[in-house]
Amino acid sequence: MAIEDLHWADRSTRDLIGFLVRAGHPGPLLLICTYRTDELHRGHPLRPFLAELDRARGVERVELSRLERDGTGAVLAGLLGAEPAARAVDDIHDRTQGNPLFIEELAAAGSPIGCAALPETLRDLLLARVDRLPESAQRVLRIAAAGGNRLAHQLLAEVAGLPEAELDDAVRAAVAAQLLVADPDGDYEFRHALVREAVHDELLPGEHARLHARFAAAIEAQPHLVAAGRAPAEIAHHWYAAHDHPRALVAARVTPAPPPTGTRTPSRPGCWNGCWNCGSWCPTPPTGSAWTTSRCWRRRSARRPPPVTTSVP
Repeated sequence: MAIEDLHWADRSTRDLIGFLVRAGHPGPLLLICTYRTDELHRGHPLRPFLAELDRARGVERVELSRLERDGTGAVLAGLLGAEPAARAVDDIHDRTQGNPLFIEELAAAGSPIGCAALPETLRDLLLARVDRLPESAQRVLRIAAAGGNRLAHQLLAEVAGLPEAELDDAVRAAVAAQLLVADPDGDYEFRHALVREAVHDELLPGEHARLHARFAAAIEAQPHLVAAGRAPAEIAHHWYAAHDHPRALVAARVTPAPPPTGTRTPSRPGCWNGCWNCGSWCPTPPTGSAWTTSRCWRRRSARRPPPVTTSVP
């Protein structure tokens, strides 16, 4: 006997299952019950019932992890009736993180490659649990969605600008609802990337621009991130999302990339490949390069010129 979606079961169903587990031995009975751990918020009536079943003889709990990329490809092939393109598998696996239900919904949207918009049915499903949160928790969740799928508590606190107690209560409600996951390092991560995507898509245009601008400014104010080389791409992304394209261009070119193997740097200190990756923003081209001042990225920032390198003899 198989019983699916046990998280939706009422008390009578749980009592029947408990009776079968206790009275079914030693008869030839196999009872398979499935439930989604995402639905088991704190206080869910299934939690104490599962703890009771764990103590019963003959009961075994099996945790099913998310699908790997190959598993996502196999599910898509079965749903589409043909082998999907590698790009389609990568896009859907990155967005669904191997959740079979989300894979099925995105595949049913009609265009697996790109998947520019979430299907309305899936969007409603994802946002239903968000709508049940207190307003303060929903507001913090919207702020976190602008920061990305994973962000540090310190960064979230700086952008949110809320009192510590109020922020902790809001985050605790989101964690209890299985929407955010807290790790020992002090970071928060959306349990599902599609939840973040759905919440982010609900931001108003002005709210969207303000939040991304605040995240960009907050990351710029953290020198250790810039020194580690993590920040430039994130800062450029946030400024671009805030529609501040000049700052996005500057942020993308702050940290010089290391010279590729088999090349030597131009004679001017701090530069290679011309001014595109110049950490010191030199006003003139490096000596001995093929650059001219008219091609300096500061003068023609709208176009990225090709890199110029000198081969090592």
